[in-house]
Order: sequence, then structure tokens, then C-alpha cells
Amino acid sequence: MEELTSQDITSLARSVNMHIPNTDLDQVAMSLNAILQLMSEIDVTDVNLIEPLPIRHIKEDAVYD
Repeated sequence: MEELTSQDITSLARSVNMHIPNTDLDQVAMSLNAILQLMSEIDVTDVNLIEPLPIRHIKEDAVYD
């Protein structure tokens, strides 16, 4: 898997209205790339055979579908 560059991370952050200071960019890049590397090593066989759980919205003490 190709690693995310600082420019990739800056673009992704902007797309969700987030600012990452330049002083933190190297650390964020290292952390994100490490997470992505570990996730790529997870082997989930037949994951498409598992039925997804429904999304439930919770508000205060009540549950809404």
C-alpha cells in the first residue's frame, strides 16, 4: 500500500473542515500510515457473508430508527 503524503493528509483534513498545523503534519502522517499498514494486515475472510447491523440513532433516553 502506498503511504499517504503530507499533501494527501492536508487535502483530506480540508475536505472535513479540519486544520492540521504544519508542525504536527509529520507526526499525523506517521500515525495515519502506521494505522493503515496495520489495517491492511488484517485478514477478514468472507466478511461479505456477515449481515450488517441496522443503524440506530440514540437521542437522550430514547432510541430512534
